[in-house]
Amino acid sequence: VWQDFARAYYHVPSGECYVGSFAEGIVVLKDGEVQRIYNDANSGLVSKGGRNRVSGMVVDNQDNLWVTQIINDFPIHVLTPDGEWYRYRPTNMDPIGIILDDYDNKWIINQGQGIVVYSDNFTPEDPSDDQVKRLTTDFNRGGLPTNSVFAIAQDRDEQIWVGTSDGLSILHDPSIVRTNDFQHP
Repeated sequence: VWQDFARAYYHVPSGECYVGSFAEGIVVLKDGEVQRIYNDANSGLVSKGGRNRVSGMVVDNQDNLWVTQIINDFPIHVLTPDGEWYRYRPTNMDPIGIILDDYDNKWIINQGQGIVVYSDNFTPEDPSDDQVKRLTTDFNRGGLPTNSVFAIAQDRDEQIWVGTSDGLSILHDPSIVRTNDFQHP
């Protein structure tokens, strides 16, 4: 029996709902029917301590399913439309949520450590060109009010809204992540 559902993501173009569990992995629903189940036995997801802790899911513009897992050696995973799974190990990550911006950058809430912005440069199969930017309370690193981030969203004007334990912050120009100080993971 599935338990501990933690996250859900509805992909409008496909009509599929991805439901992530803190125990069992991901179930994909369409029209109320189970379409697929992803866990450590049939996917790139990694179980740790006997649990498959899915903390976020989103589908990008190339129809790649991006998945974050908390308390895991591989916190970021992607399933390509071809059915290939890839996983990534950026250092110091405990992801608790993920969104995409209009440029397919992955904005990941990093529990107690601010935000990680991750770019695969449209090549999920090649981690050598991936880039990471960490946004924290430091002025030159986003200037968040606190590193305790609980929610994140992008509005129609491409601004990133960040909900923190010290209130709301708005990144009016998220293009900052596309500057040359993006770091390799």
